[in-house]
Amino acid sequence: MRPGTVSYNGAALLMAAGDAERYQGKVLKYFAHLDHKPLFVYAADQLAASKRFYEIILVSHPDWIRLAAEHVNDWQLDIVRIILPGSTSVWDSLRHAVDHLQAAYEVIAIHDVARILTPPDLIAQAMDAAYEYGVAVPVVELAAAEPNEEIEYRFDNKDVRIQGPLCIRKELLEEVLKVVESETREFSDLFDVLRFMDLSLYCIFHDYDNPRVVFLDDMDTCMELLRKRAGKR
Repeated sequence: MRPGTVSYNGAALLMAAGDAERYQGKVLKYFAHLDHKPLFVYAADQLAASKRFYEIILVSHPDWIRLAAEHVNDWQLDIVRIILPGSTSVWDSLRHAVDHLQAAYEVIAIHDVARILTPPDLIAQAMDAAYEYGVAVPVVELAAAEPNEEIEYRFDNKDVRIQGPLCIRKELLEEVLKVVESETREFSDLFDVLRFMDLSLYCIFHDYDNPRVVFLDDMDTCMELLRKRAGKR
């Protein structure tokens, strides 16, 4: 789906090359089904509905490229134009995907297939903010952390959990990867690199029914949220 009213060119990287640790090794995460629909299809549909992307690049586990292509065809995901093999290193997977981006793209969304609860309007807001400010991401505020709960990020004196996608101008993404490739220290994720580079992160706050459900650790809870969002009971 091509953007209609925005003044920049956007692309999305849908990262699905990881193993199944979150699901106890039962299935690769983007093949996990929720209400008979693969996770990566939910994520791709949300990205497409935001009307901010010319294409999505799907980064798949290398052993499952053919099956990924079959799913893309079966679910008529025309916006998924490229399917690439990922690596055991998230940084290698990301570099591989960035190297396949067209030069004309200005803002890139990096999205994890397991984060499917971000509505299209928030994705659009994050992309627009990244075009203006450099880096932006939808978040949910945690009013009070549960005991032993790790806070993902602190913004403007608020504890927040990243919802994704991370939206970033392409030239900044290139700088981030150069830092990762040149530094001897290990970075845990993109946000760790942003902190190291002292780059400001523009947070788009979103308040929905259960801010603790971001990854699909609780499939039943997530399904209930999706039904509420769709107006189903």
